[in-house]
Amino acid sequence: MKRKHSRLAFKFIIGFELLGILICAVSSGIGFFQFKSHIEKQYNDTAYDIAAVAQTYIGIEKLNEYTEAAIAYEKGEISKQQINQYKMEDTYQQVKEKLVNLREKMGANDIFMVYVDQKIMNTYDSNWTEEQLEQWKPTLYIFDAYKVEDECFQLGDTARFNPAFIEDTVKLFKTGERPENYFISESNFGYNTSAMLPVVYNGKVIAAIGVEVPMTHIKSVLRQYIWYAVCVTVLLIILVITVYMFYLYRSVIRPINKI
Repeated sequence: MKRKHSRLAFKFIIGFELLGILICAVSSGIGFFQFKSHIEKQYNDTAYDIAAVAQTYIGIEKLNEYTEAAIAYEKGEISKQQINQYKMEDTYQQVKEKLVNLREKMGANDIFMVYVDQKIMNTYDSNWTEEQLEQWKPTLYIFDAYKVEDECFQLGDTARFNPAFIEDTVKLFKTGERPENYFISESNFGYNTSAMLPVVYNGKVIAAIGVEVPMTHIKSVLRQYIWYAVCVTVLLIILVITVYMFYLYRSVIRPINKI
């Protein structure tokens, strides 16, 4: 009989331990994703704050002038010499310098102002080859303050776009409203969040101010969080199981042994 009672107690212990592991895994997983979402939101809000500051660096009419010049150059309506004259203007140079200073102070990877051609954007096909993707360039640069100066895009340059953000960006240029979703990407450029703030002039979106902020510390923070969460949860579960097993032994198993 004692062996049966011992096996019964052992089964109870194993059962509670498995239940504890399940609770630990579920609670840690839920906490991890909630904490990750909160941290990403903080980074993304910071990116939008930077974009709002960048918007104050240039008058909206002047930005519209540069946008129209970039579009005209891309269509071949003005020459390289004419677009270079815009780039050499004091206003253009001053704005570029302010954007570079802002990027450096805020630790961002890039601050840019772009126009996105929706017609070209909507031609995207997920089945394209890498060569076809290289030829797909819906982004038209007005300003670029990328951290690597030699790799900065110039006024009138075209570039690819992240296909994951197509839907939100097309909606941005149609409605003039800030996207509800977060622009988060992980690539060779690192783990980043981006802001896309629309600039409206005469009821039309003439450009979007983009800010790319590296989330360099988020992974280490999340690892620390999950480690502490698991440790604390395991300790609490062990404590609860120990107390409950002591109670179970005194109130159930010991009376059974007596019987």
